[in-house]
Amino acid sequence: MTLDPEAHATPEANPASEVGGSPKASSGASKTYAAHAAGHPGAQMTTITAVLVSYDESPQQLRVAVDSLLAQTRAPMEILIIDNSADGSSAKSVRDYADEIKVIEPGSNLGYAPAINLAAARASGEYLLTLNPDAQVEAECLERLAAVADSDPQILLVGAQILLEDGVTRNAGA
Repeated sequence: MTLDPEAHATPEANPASEVGGSPKASSGASKTYAAHAAGHPGAQMTTITAVLVSYDESPQQLRVAVDSLLAQTRAPMEILIIDNSADGSSAKSVRDYADEIKVIEPGSNLGYAPAINLAAARASGEYLLTLNPDAQVEAECLERLAAVADSDPQILLVGAQILLEDGVTRNAGA
């Protein structure tokens, strides 16, 4: 599944241990972010935190999702992965991305919404992107989503169109 950057705008503290990363990514993601900001002198860039909730995904799926975030033309300032597995093993496949991600281990399966809330409480970015760990984003997705959100202060929610592997578009509610 790939998220298409064609954005559609709509106006409208649990204890946990952290593994790897720092409050702000210090390698690939921040370099891309700095390069993008440098290309727009005087532009005030909003920051993005990407969040993935992991439970029982294949290691390859999770790595593809993280890699697609790191390859963005406007990379997130940080990537948080909530490891909802009881033993902290779900996000094991991405622990070597220590500079680019932060893994948060709540110690049990909180469920999806509470895990997102935990990540939101820890996030440093002005925008919060939630991404399923079995998805990937196209290279300009975050840049285009942020541009829509930045275009009008009344826009509170921006979503991407979902494209399945066979190229079929999935719209919300379908």
